[in-house]
Amino acid sequence: MDKAGEQIFKEAVQLHDAGTEGDKEAVIKAHNLLQKLRQQFPDDHLVEAYYGSTLALLGRDAIDPLERFKKANQGLKILDRIVNSAPDNARVRILRAYVSYRVPEEFFHRTPTAIADFQHLVTLYEQDRSILPQTSYWQILYNLGAAYQRSGNNDAAQKIWAKLLEETNDPHYRQLVQRET
Repeated sequence: MDKAGEQIFKEAVQLHDAGTEGDKEAVIKAHNLLQKLRQQFPDDHLVEAYYGSTLALLGRDAIDPLERFKKANQGLKILDRIVNSAPDNARVRILRAYVSYRVPEEFFHRTPTAIADFQHLVTLYEQDRSILPQTSYWQILYNLGAAYQRSGNNDAAQKIWAKLLEETNDPHYRQLVQRET
């Protein structure tokens, strides 16, 4: 990707991230930028993964229930394809993990995918601690435990949360785990 493309991608990622926090306008802008980048760089896994994630966000923000489902499903299919192409790309895995974690389980049944992605990210981080900030690792551990709990595997959730509390003394995570147990 050239410098101009990198700058546009950086802006699209910032807009995407604002969109994950609820900014609907940012989602639309990110989607438009990523559509253009996809045409210029069709083999770029990160561009494609962020595009898939923005489709899921567009689904989240859609008013029509059929449109919500359709967009989210399109985004998930793209993310699945990209993870299959680049299974050890941490950023791609993070995107799919969080989309899978956040979509309604009763419609999409993605908690097992979120668990697999969070587990893979934990493994990748433990092999190379430079791939993620430590705080992201802690959040992934917390979310992995929550995903296990959502799936009814409370023993696995407790083990993961115990590991989290061994890794950090951060009171934020202690409170989160105490609230869940």
